Amino acid sequence: MLKIIKTKGSAREYAFDGEKRQVRSENLQKRRCLSSTKIRRGALADLQQKMPLRNQNGIRVQTPKAPEAIGPYSQAVISGEFIFCSGQIGLDPKTGKLVEGGIIAQAERAILNLKAVLEEAGSSLKNVVKTTVYLKNITDFHLMNEIYANHFLSKPARATVEVSALPKNALVEIECIASSKN
Repeated sequence: MLKIIKTKGSAREYAFDGEKRQVRSENLQKRRCLSSTKIRRGALADLQQKMPLRNQNGIRVQTPKAPEAIGPYSQAVISGEFIFCSGQIGLDPKTGKLVEGGIIAQAERAILNLKAVLEEAGSSLKNVVKTTVYLKNITDFHLMNEIYANHFLSKPARATVEVSALPKNALVEIECIASSKN
């Protein structure tokens, strides 16, 4: 599991499965590792496989505890001091199918999926600063709001809109922006 331990200048210290390494952000694209000890041949390849995927916009976050992305996007991206989470619907991460139980069950599962992605990124729901909620039917607002209020105790900024359709015919999708600082 990836954990960001500290950031100093252009270098970040990460822990990969308990093994600490310093990585300079400008070298992440080249996947070069900087450390105070020499890396034996083959160990760099192992470390590169464990390193987060990085693009020009930030570090991609991926966890099996949330459903895989349905399309060509990341579950989340860490950029600077923020984590930008893609929208989550009520998919069970084990089966890849929508949970049964209507708007209440789907809203609960969508939030739990967001929680799993945030935890993988080293954050939590309490660090969420903004959410966007997409509802297939705005009359479900009060039901979704009850579930939402149980999880987002810090009361982040929010927009809620009705949409004509959502992926896999879901009833709700929730995305968020969170601080990467605890």
